[in-house]
Amino acid sequence: MYTVQVPTVAQTRPRLPVTDPPEFPSFSLGSTNKSYKHQYANIYYTRLKTLRGAVEEAAALRWAKVPGKPKLVSRVLDVLKAQVCYVVGTVYMEMPLKPNVLEDIGKEHWLIAPPPRAKFNSPNDKFMLEDESGRVRLVGEVIEKKAQLVTGVIMGVLGLENSDGDFQVLDLCFPEMAPQKGLGTSSLQTTSGDAMDVDVQNEPQSSWVALVSGLDIGTVGPLGDAGDARFRLFVEYITGECGDVEDQTLSARISHLIIAGNSLIAPERTADDLKSSKRFANAGPAHTDAPMDTFTAGLSDLTRSLPVHILPGPTDPAGATLPQQSMPSAMFGKDVNHQGSQAFKSETNPAWIDIGGCHFLGTSGQPLDDIYKYVSDENRLEMARNTLRWRHMAPTAPDTLWCYPFFEEDPFVISQSPHVYFVGNQPEFKTDILKGEQGQCTRVILLPRFSQTGIIVLVNTASLEVKTLVLDLNLGEV
Repeated sequence: MYTVQVPTVAQTRPRLPVTDPPEFPSFSLGSTNKSYKHQYANIYYTRLKTLRGAVEEAAALRWAKVPGKPKLVSRVLDVLKAQVCYVVGTVYMEMPLKPNVLEDIGKEHWLIAPPPRAKFNSPNDKFMLEDESGRVRLVGEVIEKKAQLVTGVIMGVLGLENSDGDFQVLDLCFPEMAPQKGLGTSSLQTTSGDAMDVDVQNEPQSSWVALVSGLDIGTVGPLGDAGDARFRLFVEYITGECGDVEDQTLSARISHLIIAGNSLIAPERTADDLKSSKRFANAGPAHTDAPMDTFTAGLSDLTRSLPVHILPGPTDPAGATLPQQSMPSAMFGKDVNHQGSQAFKSETNPAWIDIGGCHFLGTSGQPLDDIYKYVSDENRLEMARNTLRWRHMAPTAPDTLWCYPFFEEDPFVISQSPHVYFVGNQPEFKTDILKGEQGQCTRVILLPRFSQTGIIVLVNTASLEVKTLVLDLNLGEV
């Protein structure tokens, strides 16, 4: 047996401050917002009230040179017949294939349900625009070609009422990107393509934030616990315990780690679980502590090296309703919490994270996954870009995405454009730069599932440049 000595590099890991600025909206819920006594309609009223001004301002600029100078109509039911005007309201998609609550109940109670569909759009879908006064149908080639409109988007429409009482759409307008605070000494380089090549040697003072999603600890592959083995390799790489000198140099410059949901694999119900559920009302899948033990052991090593932020995902032990509340720190044990909140922070989903003045906003993927189901388009990166243009990260909530019935505010409204906008648990890695008309500049990142791809995404907090690392077990075949 031969022993290979890997050279180590003495590096000082950068420590960027993490702050919770008061101007960031909080996704942590008090007792009032956790109540279900309010009507969900309040969310739509609040959303429209919040974003109406931004849409009206954008519409006035966009249509200022339209012949006849169309005027703003304050209510959708007051649109003008045979006269061009514009109105602001909330999109509602009337979709025959949209799932209903009875199907969800059927799944919960093991009733026979139709096979799941990947998409729910159809040629029979109808576009509506509504506000407090009522609802009007939108027609025309312009609206029918808009492949990424979903229920809950606030927008303005230019057009006129036709003989059928429908609104003939001539053009659309959205709030566009929210204002953005400066990044400081940013030297952003926009490069075509999905990834960027970064010369680490030329920026000795730069700091990187690592983002990963879909660890899926507890996954069992054809060669055994391949998911857990890949996670252990990930921990060793981030802590600088494996790789060559170049790898260790790069890992030493990672100042923070963000884990964007689905850290643990969801337990699967088996035929035995079904039999048990018929006998015992609360019976569920067999429980094992092994995945959590593996996860906490890895987190313990990680938090000794750098601060870790973890968002819950749909398969993690957290409530399914958005915004998902942070997983209790106590469940990770004393070894993970030994250095306090500066070393480990259990975040909400979605979450705002400020690292050294670089503002991160991200989710574990549920809002984008839900949007995908109700549009004909396949371009998930464009969907993520659109949420920034709409100034809303989860427009389909509460229509088809579970959320709390907020009464006074809609927490999913994007009031400030982030510098980095990430979406977890996506089919593949994608990234792009989205620029606004007022100089806003946001790095948009789709994070793939680490358990399937082995991809770690690094973001430079000074330049917003991106680098991807791929950790491959190379287990071969049995």
